[in-house]
Amino acid sequence: MKFILQIKHTGDFVSENRILKKVGMVLLVMVIVPSLFYTASEINAYNENEELLSQVYKQQLDVILFSVNQYSWDYINSWTSKLDMIIKGELLVIDKSGVVNKNDENLRRFIMDNKIFKQVTFYDLSFNKIFSVSTLNTLEEEIYNEQKDYIEKNLEDLKRLPSLKEKDYRKIEPFIYNSPLLTDFVGMAYVSEFKNQVVYAMITMDSDVFITNAISKKLFELAGANLACAVFDEKTKSAKASTQTLAYDDALVREKLWIFPDHSLGIGFSGLSLGQFAQQRMIKSILLILGVNLILIAGVWFVYKNTRKEMQLAQLKSDFVSNVSHELRTPLSLIRMYSETLELGRIRDEEKKNQYYKNISQEAERLTHLINNILNFSRLESGRKEYNFTKVALNNLVEKVLETYGDSIREQGFNLNKELSAIDILIDADEAAVSENLINLIDNALKYSDNEKYIKISTKLQKDSAMLIVEDHGAGIAHENQHKIFEKFYRESNALIHNTKGSGLGLTLVKYNMQAHKGDVKLESTPGKGSRFTLIFPINRSENA
Repeated sequence: MKFILQIKHTGDFVSENRILKKVGMVLLVMVIVPSLFYTASEINAYNENEELLSQVYKQQLDVILFSVNQYSWDYINSWTSKLDMIIKGELLVIDKSGVVNKNDENLRRFIMDNKIFKQVTFYDLSFNKIFSVSTLNTLEEEIYNEQKDYIEKNLEDLKRLPSLKEKDYRKIEPFIYNSPLLTDFVGMAYVSEFKNQVVYAMITMDSDVFITNAISKKLFELAGANLACAVFDEKTKSAKASTQTLAYDDALVREKLWIFPDHSLGIGFSGLSLGQFAQQRMIKSILLILGVNLILIAGVWFVYKNTRKEMQLAQLKSDFVSNVSHELRTPLSLIRMYSETLELGRIRDEEKKNQYYKNISQEAERLTHLINNILNFSRLESGRKEYNFTKVALNNLVEKVLETYGDSIREQGFNLNKELSAIDILIDADEAAVSENLINLIDNALKYSDNEKYIKISTKLQKDSAMLIVEDHGAGIAHENQHKIFEKFYRESNALIHNTKGSGLGLTLVKYNMQAHKGDVKLESTPGKGSRFTLIFPINRSENA
């Protein structure tokens, strides 16, 4: 999103504050207001949480219940299919002594080796007992009586099973044993074949073993980490299998198992009631919403801050264009004026001519320095700036710069001091870049020193660093603005600086150049008392011993 500062014919800028207020209002309407409405509606919606959660977890229980029941039916169907194949002689059971050939013995071996299925009895279509195999010999008579009782009470339903068998549909009917001796067992009735005749097969299963060994594993697969699932005995209200600790009364919802009518599947949260769980969810959700709101507010503030920065940068660019135009126009005008005067021969005095020639040279040098700053900044911005690092004697570099600019500095009324290190300091540097840094710092001191015209240039060797220091007694820089002056186009707002033209690029170039040299630039400044800039270069101590 770009914001352009338009200039009126009168030359006045549209108020920055006015634009920022509009931007703030737009961001407020687009982000904050909808967020607040959403937060309020979410908090209000939590009043219906308990009912909503009950419905959600009822649906989830239905899914888990269906999966458990389907798994149980598939397990039973797989077992009864193997049973049918044994009866028909299509599946042999092998023991340690080899293959058992008789179907009856195969069937007995299959029942004996199985932990879940304890007994199977075959009845003809008139419900006369044909054959029985059991591992519960002491309870066989009790099981037979219970099965006869079930047959009498469900005769019509059982008579429909053979017709379904003819249509290739094997229906299994579960039933409960009412005898107190058989509370741990459940019966299954279906139609099979025995010695080439259609028969009723009634199986007795150990429900506890089936729930513990088969259903329990399935519950862990389905429940996940957040839910507690348990199979309850409806008579004793105790959990026969569970993924987490869950009491009968703490289950949010319960449904009976198809295959075990006297057992139910419950779902809930370990140690939590529905109200407590709803409250916990509400607190977590509110914290999440508040977190999202804080992120949105931070985002709005970031956009607002960057918009403000971009607008300030646009203003700085505008000032830059104005200042550079003035900076270019002034030396060009002076050069043209001096050259025309000399060309027309209006100056007869040789000393005056020499002064004009010197002025032209100084203005040309000033113009060259400005253009070099702009070109170097452009190269740095585009990443095309190249450095030629060599061994540079820091004291000699200072002497060369002062040899060129020293007279000009003194002619402007400045007291120029230098204090160079007794040791000839060597640094790995691009000589032109370091010279440019020194010239920029001197140029700043010249521009912003009004009352006390003083400049001191010094070099020092300290530990593993070489220092080039430029001090002045000029206007100084306010503490809150000292971190800004190295930003591109930035110029501090005070009367002296406002009336002094400049590009706002000098210190930016100093910072970039020092970063390229893996060094640093430090500033110490007091408003009204002057500034001290220190360029710090890393050195090899052994080369400067």
